[in-house]
Amino acid sequence: MWKIFVERGRLFAKQEVGLAYAGPGGHFFTGDRSGLLTVSKWLGEYKDVRSS
Repeated sequence: MWKIFVERGRLFAKQEVGLAYAGPGGHFFTGDRSGLLTVSKWLGEYKDVRSS
């Protein structure tokens, strides 16, 4: 089996995550179906890899 991603951390949620958004400055936001919103930030160097 191919290993595509290297685990760098874990996101925790009470229910299934329905939203994942990469914001400015390395912040990212996740929201689950219970209404819980989590804001996190990369600890290392952040590179914006979104395509235009």
